[in-house]
Amino acid sequence: MPATPDKLPQQQGSDEIRIRHLPGNTAGRDLVVGDLHGCRALLDQALDALEFNPATDRLLSVGDLVDRGPDSPACLGLLLEPWFHAVTGNHEAMLVARFLSDDRDLSARDMHQANGGSWFHGPGHVASDPDLATLLQRAAALPHLLVVGTGRERYHLVHAELPAGRNTPVVTDAEIDAGLPGVALDPLIWTRQLMSGWAPGVPRSQRGLSTTYCGHTPEPKVRRRRSHVCLDTGACFGVVNPGDGDYALSIVERTGRDCERVHRFAT
Repeated sequence: MPATPDKLPQQQGSDEIRIRHLPGNTAGRDLVVGDLHGCRALLDQALDALEFNPATDRLLSVGDLVDRGPDSPACLGLLLEPWFHAVTGNHEAMLVARFLSDDRDLSARDMHQANGGSWFHGPGHVASDPDLATLLQRAAALPHLLVVGTGRERYHLVHAELPAGRNTPVVTDAEIDAGLPGVALDPLIWTRQLMSGWAPGVPRSQRGLSTTYCGHTPEPKVRRRRSHVCLDTGACFGVVNPGDGDYALSIVERTGRDCERVHRFAT
């Protein structure tokens, strides 16, 4: 697994956490997808197999649409679709930091380049592609946390994890509804405390926190810890290096209260 920095310097401090709410989907299904990293063709195959209906279904992403895989622009293009919703990942954060500085911030440029950003060629790329500029502006406005539905049907999306530790409780729905006062932004985008490795005794769920889908920490299998469900099963590694490990694209299909089914798609 390629190394990923812990954080960007400009993301430290008291950055405001953007929380967005979506109503429950009463007309169709919600599909929640793990880190795409440019694997648009694999996603399209998965949506066809699941008979995705854009008139009634929605696709929700835990972030990291871009970098490392073969088609980052096509994955960014999902941001134009009315049926698509996403939270920002650390790779969107790196890309946006580079975009907003017009490559004048050399550390932001080099960090993005070193983490799969070679597809993006800086200011000249944006100048030659007005559609890309629009997509980057949309990426810059993505929420850090998505709250979907209410009551027992409620669930969340975050890229990395809510502030947590293996031996300490994570935040609750009530704290999320209060705007996460006093909570730093970095854990939501960058932290890997909860999903890295395995320690016996970490509970699968936590009282007071609705199911929270996340990504960021790739392993071949979906993991459930403290009400978090990590869907990053390394799709891009399987696409770039076919046959290298049991990597796949994971999609959760939700059709109502407590009704969840996990699908895996590989090249």
